[in-house]
This record gives sequence, C-alpha cells and structure tokens, in this order.
Amino acid sequence: MPRCLATELLFDLDEIQPRPAYDGKVFCRQPHGTDLLLLGKDDANMTLHGDGGVLAVPGIGRWFKKQETNTTCAIASLALTAGVAHGDALISESSLVERLAPLLPSDLATKGMTLQQLVPLVDAAGLRPSTHLASDSSVEAFRDACCASLRRGVPVIVNYDMTCLGQEGVGGHFSVVGAYAPSCDRFLLLDVWPETPLVWATASQLYAAMDTIDGDSARSRGFIIVERKDGPGRQSD
Repeated sequence: MPRCLATELLFDLDEIQPRPAYDGKVFCRQPHGTDLLLLGKDDANMTLHGDGGVLAVPGIGRWFKKQETNTTCAIASLALTAGVAHGDALISESSLVERLAPLLPSDLATKGMTLQQLVPLVDAAGLRPSTHLASDSSVEAFRDACCASLRRGVPVIVNYDMTCLGQEGVGGHFSVVGAYAPSCDRFLLLDVWPETPLVWATASQLYAAMDTIDGDSARSRGFIIVERKDGPGRQSD
C-alpha cells in the first residue's frame, strides 16, 4: 500500500496535529469560499509521483518545528528555511535567536516583526533574500516564484493575515510554503503556529492573505524567496 503524502515528506503525523499553546485553545476556522485541505487527511489523492505530481522540498517534514513563543513565527520560519537551504539540522529557532540577537527588534517579545525587519535576519543567516510585496506582485508571479524555488529544493517564507484564511483570533503571521499541488493549484502551508494544522491553501487564497496591510509597516505583506550565498539550493527530486 502506498504511503500517504505526509509520510513520504517525512512528517510525524502525531507531531503536526494542532494543540493548545499560549492561550490554551485550538482553532481552525475554515475560510469562506474554498476550504483548506488538511495535510495527512484531505490529500489522499495527492502523490509525489507521475505527471502532475506534487512539487515538494524532499523530506521537508524532518525540518519542521512549531514556533517556541507567540511572537517568533518569523524566526521559526527562517530556521526551517535556513536549515533546509544549508542542509544543517542544528539550525533552530533558539540558535538563531542567540546568534542574531543584535539584529532582533527591541519589541519582538510583544509585537513580533514585519517583513522588512525579517530581511536582514535572512541575510545574516547566510541566505540571499528576494523580497516581494503582494501589492507589487500578482498571484501568477507568486505561483511561478514559489514553484521555481521548490524545484531548487528550497521552501518559501510567506507573511500573511491568518484571518483571511479563516483562522480568526490571529492576525499577521509568518510561515513557510513547502510544496505545490498543480492538480488543484494548492500550496502546502507549513504553519508554525502551534494551534493550527498544516494545510493546503489555493494560490489565490494564500495570495489574498498576503495582499493585506501590516499595521506596523503600513505596507502590504508578501513573501521572501531565498538562495544560499555560497551556491544553489538543494535540488528537488
């Protein structure tokens, strides 16, 4: 019997289940319009093999960790992305916080950070960032850029408003795109927030959630494509 997609991507299905975290609640409100699909539950027909198969970072599940505090989603997303890009299992949220402490916003513990504040941290982590505001891009450009990065074996950092995905109670957030299913035009959103599951969101859903205004920067959210400074990223199988 073929293994499920989540297992093939080396996710621990017990570990990726949503669980109570900082405020003791679990939520996963479905968005208006098209529903999110849950990894390991609603994707039984998806496969990594054959024409139209899922484009994914090989074994990305082994790198995935939920964020450690309620304001460090950006750093958790960077840790996942840098770990994959460098092939370094020792890169973690806590190691980046210690290493990049002088670059962290002074109000990180209360406000998190903006897309613009994350960029120098990406650079300091040995990656070359290419930052794209959703307001200056399009869903087509986003899809093409993500797929190109996934083909290189490197995930994509996305900054979006969770409420636009139907997850009420949380606003601006960072997570990582780790796969794309062309058969249904959905991206696998590796959500680092402890209370939400990993889901497949349509390209238009995710783009709309990025095309929102960050109240701290007064600019739209968006996404960051990265590559190693010392060479190309890992190649996807």
